[in-house]
Amino acid sequence: MRRTSSSRLCSPIPTVQYPIHLMCLWLAVSRSGFYDWRGRPQSATARRRNELKKLIATEFADSDEASGYRRVHAALARRGVVVGKELVRFLMRELGLQPCQPRPWRHNLTDSDPDAAPIPDLVQRDFTAEAPGQKMVGVVCGVLDDFSVVPPDPEMKLSLLSAGNQQKALIGKLLETSPQVAILHEPTQGVDIGARHQIFQRLRATAGEGLAIAIVSNEYEDLSHLCHRVLVFRNGAVVAELTGTELTAGRLIEASFRTSDASE
Repeated sequence: MRRTSSSRLCSPIPTVQYPIHLMCLWLAVSRSGFYDWRGRPQSATARRRNELKKLIATEFADSDEASGYRRVHAALARRGVVVGKELVRFLMRELGLQPCQPRPWRHNLTDSDPDAAPIPDLVQRDFTAEAPGQKMVGVVCGVLDDFSVVPPDPEMKLSLLSAGNQQKALIGKLLETSPQVAILHEPTQGVDIGARHQIFQRLRATAGEGLAIAIVSNEYEDLSHLCHRVLVFRNGAVVAELTGTELTAGRLIEASFRTSDASE
């Protein structure tokens, strides 16, 4: 095959001049109508728009090219020119007038103290990266991998994930902030068995690192497998406290549904 040179590919398309009678035939107009249109004087609307363009360009230049269509319209109104805001906006767009509005310089009334101590880093995370957006994407991908979120796409909306993956992503986002205390309300509600075990493993590992976790739940099996100590509330008061070998699902059910007469 013969390769075509780049100069031939980039050459301009030659213009073709067709006769007037052929173009009028193709456009379904008469030649007399075409010549009448070509020799017709400029309409009053076109003349007024040309005058408005000159006034708009003058007002725009007088404002150091900083006025938008609203300010230009107000300036024309002060001069007694009757014109609508949208027409001013349309004509400025035709003229290619784009306002430049620099941010104003503001005075700083606070003098920094050179002897002041630096602000403590409560998050204790390294956010420096070699390229823009690299560190945050890396953190998100790490959370998705740790909790086995499917699919592990950092750009996917949370609402498109399943209930179990949403729950794992939210818990991972919470634990990524390195909190000292975490309060979880029904952390395994509506998730499947596999996601529940993954959440359990992550919470146990995080608790082993020193994080205090308080769980509010009605799932007796979850509480007996996760917690070291469980307080049973009824009518706003603590009615039982279970720890150690007493902390079983059966004892939790018994303490939750025990009546005051039976306890006495």
